[in-house]
Formats: sequence, structure tokens, C-alpha cells
Amino acid sequence: MRASLGSGRKAANIFAENQTLFGTSRVISIVENGGSIYGLNPEKAWNYGISVRQLFNIGSTKGDITADYYITNFINQVVVDWEQNHQITFYNLEGPSRANSFQLSVDYFINEALSFRFAYKNYDVKTTYNSGFLQRPLQPENRFFANLGWETKRNEKEAQWRWDLTYHGIGKQRLVETSRVVKGSYSESYSIWNSQITRAFQTNFEIYAGMENFGNYRQINPIIGVENPFGADFDTSQVYAPIFGRMIYIGLRWNL
Repeated sequence: MRASLGSGRKAANIFAENQTLFGTSRVISIVENGGSIYGLNPEKAWNYGISVRQLFNIGSTKGDITADYYITNFINQVVVDWEQNHQITFYNLEGPSRANSFQLSVDYFINEALSFRFAYKNYDVKTTYNSGFLQRPLQPENRFFANLGWETKRNEKEAQWRWDLTYHGIGKQRLVETSRVVKGSYSESYSIWNSQITRAFQTNFEIYAGMENFGNYRQINPIIGVENPFGADFDTSQVYAPIFGRMIYIGLRWNL
């Protein structure tokens, strides 16, 4: 069991840290507060949390469970507000803001060749905007991860087979209001499956092949106002899912 407590200070570089928002027709404004960084005060936060790890055995197999819970409370924060259509506004926080995370992970070695890993993560990230105390946009509250891995022992020539199957589950995400998105809307939840197989012939040479995004899940028409890129509604910032579909690949690794 481990616990932590700390405090942090940060000078927010609002332009370098928010480049994804600038591919839009939104008007950018800064509500200065007398600070020395773009007229804004630096960020300040307290963070604390606890982590618990438990090893276990089931017969001759081993595993471990880890649970983490961390809390960040902002005393001051540079708020990036794009809740209002056609605007991006930067201002210092007035009200509560928090970023809490909980993670549960399980690693289990089924046998010498087969292993399993599962993880769940919950993000509770809410900030006081001019329009209310809201979950951060495009921040999924729930994420799931699972991986099944298999590998053989290396033979006298150091040859080996390896294979894994990976699942990513992404929960719904809050969207901001635009000409195409109604206020209070959420994206749909989705999942991605990936797999890869590798044949190692020696310790320094192997070939591999795999597939990403088995189900070919994509966000259709991710760019708002694409037919008029200089219009008032043009917006590339609300991308919440893959825009490329299924991908098959093959390659080799050769260490000289």
C-alpha cells in the first residue's frame, strides 16, 4: 500500500497546449486577470491518492491486482472554454475544478505460455465553466482494456512464436454545441480489437503481421462544415473516435 500527497504549480502555455482547437473558425479571446502569462495567473493544484497492490496464487499460477485512486483539486486553473459556438475563451478558474481517476488492473499468468491482463479506468474530470460545472469535453469517463498474450519457449536456435489479442473499450464522451451537435450531446461508446503474431527466428531477427481495428469502426464525417472550410461553422476539433478503419500490416525486425 502506498499513499502520496503533493502540490503543483504550472505556467499554462495556452497556444502550444491546445493546438487541436485551432483548426476551427472559432474566435479566440483571453480574459486577462492581471497575470504575467498571457495576462493569466499560473495554475495551482493539490493532489493526493492511494495505491494498493495484492499478489495472489491460484494453484501454481500467479497474478496480482492493483487499485489506484488519485484526486487533484485545482486552486487555480486556466480554463479552456469552447462551450459557446464560434468561440474559444481562456480565463482563470472561478469555482471548483477536479480531476479524479480510479484504476483497477489485474495481471494473471494462466500458465507458462499464456497470460491475461485486464484494466478499467474511470476519469471524473469536471471544471467550472461560464455555462456551469461540466465534465471536460471529449474526455471519456470510462475506459476498458484487456489483453491475452501467448508465447512459446525459445528453442536451441532461439526461435519463438508470440501472439496477442487486445481489446480497448471507450465510453461515451461529452460533445460541445456546434451547428451539427445539440447542446448536452454525447458520443456513442465504441470498442477496438487489435491482434499481432510474431515469428522470431533468432534473437535479432523476426517477422510479424497483424490487424488493427478488426471491426472497422470509424467516426463518419468527423469534420464539421467541411464543404465550406472558410465558413463560420468549420470545426475539426470534435474527433472522438478513429477516422481510419481496419488496417492490416506486416513487417520485420532485424537488430544489427
